[in-house]
Amino acid sequence: MRRAATVCLLLLCAATRAFAGTPPTRTQTLLIECRTPGELRARLEAYADSTFGRDSFGSGEACAVLGASFSRSGARDSALAWCTRALDRRGDTEDRLAVADLLLDRRRGDDVARVTAQLRKYLEAIEAPGARAPYQARLAWALHLAARSDTAAAMFAEIEGDLASSLEWSARMGRTALAAGRPGAAMRWLMPVAMASRGLAADIMDSLNAAAAAMPAGSPRRDLAALVAGQVAALDREQARRLDAFHARRVTFNADDGFPLAGAWLAPADSARHLGAVVLLEPGGDPTVCDSLAGALLRANLAVLLLDRRGSGASVGPACPTPFAWHGREEALDRRCARDVRDGLRALARATPLDTSRYVVAGIGEAATTAVRAALLDPRARALLLVSPSPHPVDRGVVRAGIAKLQRPIFFQLAPEDFLLFELTDVLYQAGLRPVSRVSDSHGGGQGAAQFRDDPAIAPRLIRWLAETLPPPARPVPRPARRRRR
Repeated sequence: MRRAATVCLLLLCAATRAFAGTPPTRTQTLLIECRTPGELRARLEAYADSTFGRDSFGSGEACAVLGASFSRSGARDSALAWCTRALDRRGDTEDRLAVADLLLDRRRGDDVARVTAQLRKYLEAIEAPGARAPYQARLAWALHLAARSDTAAAMFAEIEGDLASSLEWSARMGRTALAAGRPGAAMRWLMPVAMASRGLAADIMDSLNAAAAAMPAGSPRRDLAALVAGQVAALDREQARRLDAFHARRVTFNADDGFPLAGAWLAPADSARHLGAVVLLEPGGDPTVCDSLAGALLRANLAVLLLDRRGSGASVGPACPTPFAWHGREEALDRRCARDVRDGLRALARATPLDTSRYVVAGIGEAATTAVRAALLDPRARALLLVSPSPHPVDRGVVRAGIAKLQRPIFFQLAPEDFLLFELTDVLYQAGLRPVSRVSDSHGGGQGAAQFRDDPAIAPRLIRWLAETLPPPARPVPRPARRRRR
């Protein structure tokens, strides 16, 4: 929820203009044209400065994207400077929330007091109840940081239903409840985060233990580390049962930097050496949702690894225990995950006989960016599968440039719910090796891997394309026996 508002609104703005038949803004054009983050920032800055005073929306839009770009690379002060300019020039909802998030992250000097005053002013002007939650959540967190946790906990209680699906806000509500002397509520909110991190988020476990220690006398005392481990083990058993339904097995291994990675693998039943496919799940993705996708790849005679990206599923460690641990270092971690694909291929080769001379790399949702980066690192990644590809706006040009450089076959799969991605996907397709690439759409429901479940026509199309793109190696023709001379 922290940065999702910026992403969603930028995408919605681009799609609305496209479907209305109006040309894209200059910023939207630059998002596609610029091949590197450095080029994007330089050209956006020049545009923002050149239009300042003449086109407040256009200049503000460029400033907002600059803020997002700097934030994802960890340059927090630069991100705050540009987001503040966007707020001054354009003043949209995402500008207000972006500035609030960055101030609450930085917490320098009067940052918390400043954002508290801003959020109160915004809330006073909002009448629609549904529009208040993002502002109220940030105000509650600001009050907690200002040691007013009782008031903050009451504010969180009013909107907890809007925040329950976010692990990051669950962690914040848990910490606030703990500081407000509500240990039961703190444990209720902190436990899901502890389980998602498999007990490896040290700050969450410390808060959870503090909440347990603050429970009233007579409350049962339990070893929380053991409790979390037991709950995680129960979830793992349930997932293993659902994986077993389509003959997949869990696998764990270490990346080349020692980070623990995990996934699920399955392979054709025969003992032949097959080609492989490494499928990068989207953040927080469930491998069991990929049953039909994995089945299609299996019928194409590919061994498959469904790989959890760092911070999700079982690919967690102290350095990256949750999806929101990516905040402020998205650019670096996405590059790191691209290198994890080769380690995943090696793990798949250890699990089943594999021909590692060439393979397919697939990315679902945001992981499409990672998949393209992985293919750029490894010439053996001969084909790509991009399912509901939704790179962050600041990565669109990077992905387009990568596809143009690769010139390898790509299968794009879109669902009806991906209508915001149609024009972007066409731009990516046009940049690649078009004669042997395909854009496929489904007529069922769901997005990402789920669409393979609802439209039975998708799998045969993908299988045919894979057979054309990665034909099995020709069997060597035996040489005739040499006749002995007499």
